Amino acid sequence: MNTINRFILDLDGTLWEQDFEEENKFFKRVLTEKEYKKFIPLKGKIFTKYEKENKRYDIKKLSKFLQKETGISFTEEILQNWLEFNGASKTVLNEGAMELLEYLKEKKKSIVALSNRFQIEQEKRLENLGILHYFDVIYGGDTYIKPNIESYINASGMYPLEQCVVIGDNLIKDVLTPRALGMDAVYYNKNLIGESNIDKTVKTLTKIKEFY
Repeated sequence: MNTINRFILDLDGTLWEQDFEEENKFFKRVLTEKEYKKFIPLKGKIFTKYEKENKRYDIKKLSKFLQKETGISFTEEILQNWLEFNGASKTVLNEGAMELLEYLKEKKKSIVALSNRFQIEQEKRLENLGILHYFDVIYGGDTYIKPNIESYINASGMYPLEQCVVIGDNLIKDVLTPRALGMDAVYYNKNLIGESNIDKTVKTLTKIKEFY
């Protein structure tokens, strides 16, 4: 059995819960009422489409993409302000997150974050939570977007893939794809909905300590 030395943690939906309502406050502030009502119901699908068509996030490309898809003027300045807003927004850690980080640090494991969000906003969230120092590196979607293979290879750093584990709440992005590459993976399924029979499925982050 390979020793796991690098722990690759997803952030939104795993280390903390996503608060889309908080993010929507930003768009309500910068868009007209008509634009807001048009964009919000489509937001999830539009970003999913961008991620399917691109290997990484780029402000300039995203600005053009959003304007093309919605007809709304999402300038680069608006998007930069959006990242700053998200980075400063209130974030609450999931139960057991701090305990897991402390456990891995005591074990002298390498801990990195792997998120499809922009690196700058995730670093700010981690800093505001007082836990940025636990992480060796923060990998954002502006490097590579999951589930592109390059994302996992890049996040493994100098470690062999078989010495890395990905921990996350998305079955495809955080479990099946990394496992297909020869990496270990833990499926964080907080409410045990759907594919709860997947090997190494956990309801709480503290449960992960039993595997490593």
